[in-house]
Amino acid sequence: MTENASENTAESPESAGAPGVRDVFSPATIAPDALARMLGLPVEVVRRHIDEGAPVNPDGTVNLVHYAAWLNAPAKEDADVGARND
Repeated sequence: MTENASENTAESPESAGAPGVRDVFSPATIAPDALARMLGLPVEVVRRHIDEGAPVNPDGTVNLVHYAAWLNAPAKEDADVGARND
């Protein structure tokens, strides 16, 4: 578990060299380009999703959970339609 903790933190330029000062990765505030890298997508795809209505925070970052739910919404709607037709 300590391996993941170290992978999810990074020193910021302001705190570089300051002992014990680290930024913590937050899935609630991911920059679109960082999200694209994490998901292995071209940044253009994430930006297109945002243009198409994917939820973003007021500062332009993306909440990973909200983004995943938005991506899953069409699949859920298709499943709901299928269930109603049964």
